[in-house]
Amino acid sequence: MGFLLFTISLIFTVLFTVIWTPINIVWHLLTFKWKTGAKKLNEWFYYQAELIDVFGNHSLSTFFNKTMIKGPNKFLFTGKDRDTISYTIAINRVRGTLTPFGDFWGRFLDLVDKDHLGKARRNKFKRYTEYCKNPD
Repeated sequence: MGFLLFTISLIFTVLFTVIWTPINIVWHLLTFKWKTGAKKLNEWFYYQAELIDVFGNHSLSTFFNKTMIKGPNKFLFTGKDRDTISYTIAINRVRGTLTPFGDFWGRFLDLVDKDHLGKARRNKFKRYTEYCKNPD
């Protein structure tokens, strides 16, 4: 049953994402005017990227755990608690448990977005603190 539900949800998500994304872009830009629409659209894309990142952390966890981290004190890729790939790489960098492959991706992410791994750690802490204040 799990495989069937996974297949249906994957097809549904991919199909409607392909259809909705261009409509969403036009809708944001026309409804909220250009400047405000572009800002709201950027926030939407950021949130989508975060969700894909969490999904990737979970669905590719076996691959990442085998290729990116080593040692007894490693923080495993799981995708639990909305952990992103970036957050998991960041924690393993602090613990010194990254392989050269994991270190490459950490450096690459920090190159693309300055202090990306630091931001990932701070964002996780911020989400956790907000959750502790309002666990509902």
